[in-house]
Amino acid sequence: MQCMAATTPELERGYAEVAGRAFKRPGEMRDHILKWMKRPRYSHAHTRIVVDNDAVVGGLAIVELPVRYGDTVLKLGGISCVATDPESQKRGYGRANMEDAVAYMAQNGYDLSFLLGIRDYYYRYGYRTAIVWFECRISPNVYSAKPAPRLRVRRARKSDIPGMAALYEKNGAQCNLSVVREKKDWLWYFDFGRFSDAHVVLNSEKNIVGYLVCRGAGRVDEIGLEDTTEVYETVLAFLQEKAKQAFSTQVAIYTPGENGFARYCLYKKRSTWARWTDYQGGPMLRLFNVEDLFRKIASTLQIRWQRVPRGLQPIAFTLQCPMGSVAIVPTENDLMIKPGAVVGEVVPLPGEAMTELVLGFRPAADIVEDAGACPTAATGALLDAIFPVTTPFLSPTDHM
Repeated sequence: MQCMAATTPELERGYAEVAGRAFKRPGEMRDHILKWMKRPRYSHAHTRIVVDNDAVVGGLAIVELPVRYGDTVLKLGGISCVATDPESQKRGYGRANMEDAVAYMAQNGYDLSFLLGIRDYYYRYGYRTAIVWFECRISPNVYSAKPAPRLRVRRARKSDIPGMAALYEKNGAQCNLSVVREKKDWLWYFDFGRFSDAHVVLNSEKNIVGYLVCRGAGRVDEIGLEDTTEVYETVLAFLQEKAKQAFSTQVAIYTPGENGFARYCLYKKRSTWARWTDYQGGPMLRLFNVEDLFRKIASTLQIRWQRVPRGLQPIAFTLQCPMGSVAIVPTENDLMIKPGAVVGEVVPLPGEAMTELVLGFRPAADIVEDAGACPTAATGALLDAIFPVTTPFLSPTDHM
């Protein structure tokens, strides 16, 4: 058995064939994966395969994405389409494949990795649930909506990319983990079919004032709107008609929790908000190379410290996990990050807890306590201030 990159088109096709059989959609899945290999930033090394007796018996895809964390950009590796040939399962190929992918990312400058997990499996490779999904759920049959006369909705085109991109930047692209999209990403989403059911809202001057990426009648994967009642009502009327035609009684809209449209729906249209996750599966992440990571996010942590009301005792402490150690040295007006150093009280954490802490999944005090660490009250207060609870948002457009 050998774990390796799919360095030739023949090996790539071999993996696509295996995935097709594994997911019981031979032709469709094969073609989907081969087309997926044309995405921006792709290289042969991103298709990790397992070869035994000169045959591809398993594989997975790493999707490289630049994502935001505060004022910096991190390198994320998304794990997709993990597959083992149905006739070769229960032989350790899947485990070897995942271990190889994790090692590849650790050795090639990735800061973190993301996958949609299954219960009680991916934690064994260092992944931990660290995102809470947010959905705005509307029921088209219980609200009324009136489209604005001067607005209209039509299907999106490639020529709409500049307007859509501007709204993407305005409506949630500043969230932690949101993808930094370039024009090539938008073009590829059109070519790949991600935007096959995308629509834009135009005003009377033919300017784009909204867009939404639908997936059928019951789901919206991404939405970007100008914050006006006219735009909100026009989009709600469009979704209402779309749902009625398909006999759908509910529409789930994926959006950042602070989105103005979601709030409007909650208070005006009897919608519901759903925050959900699965602590043994669901959206899972893991960090790599913690010392390099903290060098990149140091400025973001410094900004957080500068915004904290004065009064906390600025004492140095060190976060230590199997992926490295980082000394954090606050002063009255600044925060020094010293990767690889050990200063002051040491707070030992498993790698999974470090992932939760950096991504703000839960209060720092809960994470540290569950990890069995017992920092002083002063250090605990600093952890809460520097690593507050946040709501990262990675659009389904970019990963599903």
